[in-house]
Amino acid sequence: MPRRGGVTILRLLPGFAAVREAAARFSHDKGTFFTSSNASSIAQLRDHIEASDDLRKHYETGSIRIDLLGSLVSVFADSANLPLARPAGSDHQEALAGLAAEKLPNDSPFFECRQLPGFHAALVDTLQELRRHDIDLSRAVSPSRKLADIHDLAEGFEDALATHRFTTLSHRLKGLLDASPSVPQELKLVVWLSETEWPPLWLRFGDWLRLAGLELVFFTERHLTDASFFPAAAQLGAAFPDARIEDVQSRAPACASLFSGGAAAARSNDGVTVLEAADEYLESEWALRTVHSHLELGEPEERICIFSRHLENYGPLLEAASLRFGVPLKMSRQEPLLANPFASYC
Repeated sequence: MPRRGGVTILRLLPGFAAVREAAARFSHDKGTFFTSSNASSIAQLRDHIEASDDLRKHYETGSIRIDLLGSLVSVFADSANLPLARPAGSDHQEALAGLAAEKLPNDSPFFECRQLPGFHAALVDTLQELRRHDIDLSRAVSPSRKLADIHDLAEGFEDALATHRFTTLSHRLKGLLDASPSVPQELKLVVWLSETEWPPLWLRFGDWLRLAGLELVFFTERHLTDASFFPAAAQLGAAFPDARIEDVQSRAPACASLFSGGAAAARSNDGVTVLEAADEYLESEWALRTVHSHLELGEPEERICIFSRHLENYGPLLEAASLRFGVPLKMSRQEPLLANPFASYC
């Protein structure tokens, strides 16, 4: 029986600069696997390491690996000799969900709506969330017809996956957790970053990795004054009460003081203030924080304007920040037509 691996939780301020800074410490360790379900974070980390002559040699020689969570699960599935299966993309999953829905009885609450646009996609999302959160509908305290039919749809979907030799990340992970922990010899450390939530299935996988003897490092965001602002940090702390917790200090000025009570890191000249930000998220937070400060000083709303070079990217971030700060925001931007529920229904 291998020694149970240790857990370290690194709490960082928002923005990729902090993640990049912390990740650099593990890039020299042979047998490290950097992973996340967030594809953009994986791409940013890979680009950062490839841009450094010192770090790139470890990546190119295979001493470290940077890949999505599904690839990490596949490494262990191969080591555990799980049956081979092809990853099912979103289109394949919707088609398989359609096969399961065809078996619904005529008196099912879902019979009429199964042909509506978006039903199969919504069903796939629902079944995925049920698996990720380890919810077994067969054990419902107060079962209803709808719950019973969703349970039947879930079983039909799983049968369709097995018949056509497909799998999904959550299915593969659940199968892996039933197997005895087995670790490839070259793997020593898993660094898991950039998750906005930690569903029970992923936390169980983390504990499974510990049982296999692997060391785990989790990156999670933190707030300087409000511990409940990022709930993912609390989820990790509760799941691994024996973890070593470290607050990582970022050298990026905006990242270090975005949520603090101090003044913004800025350079001023002739009435123009330049704020340093690591990414679009931080830019949007700073913009709305600055607007909020001016409003508190009595500046009229109609005298404040935000210019953005790309509303498609910045619009959602600005709207989210405005809600958080309680700043009224008027914006005219385009959205995909099917983002409108009525248009999607039609």
